[in-house]
Formats: sequence, C-alpha cells, structure tokens
Amino acid sequence: MRVIRMDKKKVIERIAGGLPDWATGRSGEIRRRFRAAYGFEAPDRFIQEEKIRTVRLYALLIVLALLSLIALLTQVLSDQALDATKRADYGGAPLKVDAEVEAVYGKARIRRDVTLNIQPKAPEADEIVSKIKDLKTRLPKIILGGNQSLNAIREDMALTTHDTLTGIELNWKSDNTALIDEDGKVNLIGDPAGEEVVLSASLRLGDAIDELSIRVILGSPDADYDYSRDLEESLDHLVKSLNTNEDGEIFELPEQTDSGIKLNWQKQGAALYAAVPVALLLLGILAFRNRYAHLNDQIRKDTSSIRRDFPEFLNKLLLLLGAGMVISSAISRIAEDYRCRKRPGEERYFYEELCRIEDRLQAAGTGLAVEFADVAARSGQREVMRFSAILSDNIDKGTSLSDKLVRESEMLWALRKKSAEEAGRIAETKLTFPMALQLLVVILVTVTPAAMEMH
Repeated sequence: MRVIRMDKKKVIERIAGGLPDWATGRSGEIRRRFRAAYGFEAPDRFIQEEKIRTVRLYALLIVLALLSLIALLTQVLSDQALDATKRADYGGAPLKVDAEVEAVYGKARIRRDVTLNIQPKAPEADEIVSKIKDLKTRLPKIILGGNQSLNAIREDMALTTHDTLTGIELNWKSDNTALIDEDGKVNLIGDPAGEEVVLSASLRLGDAIDELSIRVILGSPDADYDYSRDLEESLDHLVKSLNTNEDGEIFELPEQTDSGIKLNWQKQGAALYAAVPVALLLLGILAFRNRYAHLNDQIRKDTSSIRRDFPEFLNKLLLLLGAGMVISSAISRIAEDYRCRKRPGEERYFYEELCRIEDRLQAAGTGLAVEFADVAARSGQREVMRFSAILSDNIDKGTSLSDKLVRESEMLWALRKKSAEEAGRIAETKLTFPMALQLLVVILVTVTPAAMEMH
C-alpha cells in the first residue's frame, strides 16, 4: 500500500491558488502598492507569499471556529443532560452540578449561580414526616408583627424564639416555607391572597414541652410591592428542595414554579461560549479587511529605516569624497562594499535601493539626482530629497558639494540623537503602568494577611 505524503507548504499554496483572488488580496492591488513603494514590479513569489500568509490566518480562524462550535455543542448537550440526570443508586455519593438559573416574574428578574446536589435514589421504605404542633393562646397577637390581622398577612411576622414574660423557648415550623418561612419572612410571589399557612411552635420550659399551631391567611400585596427579595427566597427554597429531593430515577429541573416564577437553567459560563462564535466572525471580518496590512507594515518599516541608515551613508560618502573620489565612483564603492558584506536575511532597505540605483546608472545612464529624487518621492523621506537637491545644485551650478554634505550630515546626526532621546522617554512612559501594577500587587500581598488577621 502506497502512502501519499503532501508537504504542508504545498497544500497551503494549492489552497491559496484555489481561492478567489479578492479573498486573499487582489494581485493587482499588491503589485500597485509594491511598485509605489519600491519602484519596480513585485516578483510573483512575493505575491504568492502574501496570499499564503492570508490563507494561514484564515485557517487559524477556521480552526478556532470549529473548536468553539464543538465546545458550544458540548455545552448544549450538557445542558440537556442537566434537565434529566440519572440519580446514583441508593448508598452512592450525591452528584454535584454547578448551574445558572434565571428567575423572572413580572418586571423583576434575577440571575444566580447555584450548586445542585442531586441525591441518590431514596430507600423504598416511606419516611415519616414531622407533624404540625399546637401553639399557645397568647402567641397569635405576639407574632403579628406589623400586620393588623392573622387573616391578612402582608408583612413579615414576628416569630419570636423567646418569651421574656415566661422564659419559654420556641422553635417554629411552617407547612409552606415558600410563603412564610420559619423566620417569619413573607413571600407574596404569585399573589397568594387567601392562601392558608399553618405555623407550628414547639415550646420548651425546663423539661416541659408543649406544642401549638396557628393558622394564618395571606393578603394581597400592595401595587408597588417589590418582589426582588421574594424571588431570592423562592430560589433558596427551590434549590434546597432540589438538593434534598430523591424521588424518581431521573433528576429534572422545573421550567416554572407553582407560584408562576419562570426558570431558565444553564451551566455557569454558557453565555461565554455563545459569544465566542460572534467574536470569531468579527475577527474573520477584521482579517479580510486587513489583507494588505502585512505588506503595508513591511513598506512602512523599510521606508522608515532610511532615516536610520542615511546618516551613516553620508559619513561614508564624505570620507570617500575627501579621499579624492568623484561622487558617482564613491556611491558605486559604497554599493559594492554593501554587496560584499551583506549576509542572507540581513538586507537593509536603503542600501538595497543604493544597489538598484547603481545598476540603473550603469544600464540606462540616468542621473544621480533623478534617482535619489525618485527614492525620496517613494519613501517620503525629506532627508533624501534634500540630498537630491544638493546633488542637482552641484551638477547644474557647480557649487561646493562637500561643505553642504558636512552640514547635512551634522544635522541628520543631531536629529537621530533627538529621536533616540524621544524613544527613551516614550519607553519610560510605557513602563509606568506595569510598575504601578507591580506596586499594587506588592501592596495587596502586604496588606491582605493583616486584614485577614483583623477580620
């Protein structure tokens, strides 16, 4: 059996060749920008490398999109499993699931992270629940709190746990903690007007124990009643009920409570997964819009390097002119010296331009001033334009070339020194923020143990 092996680079080249020209950057636009910057036609290999670079970026985005899609599908399937989770067998460990629940009632809406403890299956033997206990005669008036009557409860009740007159200790229970809990907090979600709740108290005085039950009826809430606290209490009651429920083999999450609260369940962080495809789509659009960004950056980098290399070129030129060479021979000598010393991968844009100028001078016989003016126009460097003007004056008017070049060199080195100082100040400014973060971390590390000790 013959194994076919394909070079990864060749595969990418084929993909780049198969895509539409506009998708990977129009060849004509790349040629135009290259010609405007460098003065000659872009090699076909250069255009191919630019397109391959864009294809690699697209491939990376596609891989990220597939990974996010897989994660999103896994999240969706996991959410479905959360609605119907099989309980462990009796005697097994409870299953702990982190979930996110959204509760909506009217205009009130809250979202919370909860931990569900899915209990194992209950034993077959029925469990005996505690019975409601009788209450003392004096308690109905004590527990009213701000309510006017036990038949219209609208505010929290005063379920006292100690009677100061008799010294009796009380322990309260409610048969409907969703409406009135054992602390006397009232929940009016669902407008439970007319609902009856039985409050049971166990009274202890020394070794004597007695029981008492009081039936209360809930009233209608006011028009501007705030349900936010009631939603919190309802969710607490629901989560507690789910964590202790052992009925059935399948654990299911309710979509709505008996009081009308709508529930939307999802695992924590699910919203983040949904946002990933949108972010990748935006990145894809950004990558398409910046197809020529690498070429533009390379052109900007090359042209700006002229400012760094031009003062050095002027110094070499002045040395050769001082040794008696004419300017054309001096420039040819500098270009030849660069070719001899150049190493692969260490090309310098200005000296490459100098070599091309030398080649054109020998081939076509164009003027030095014209060639340098063309370089200045393409690169936008004023230093080269001034040098071109000095050459033109020397040729046309016979003015002293060396004196002007000396002044130009001194000015360029002063500008280069000033640029270096500005770069240093900018670097210091950029370091301020990391240093502030580091100082903040040191302060936190120092203060946190002391704060914990004080707490």
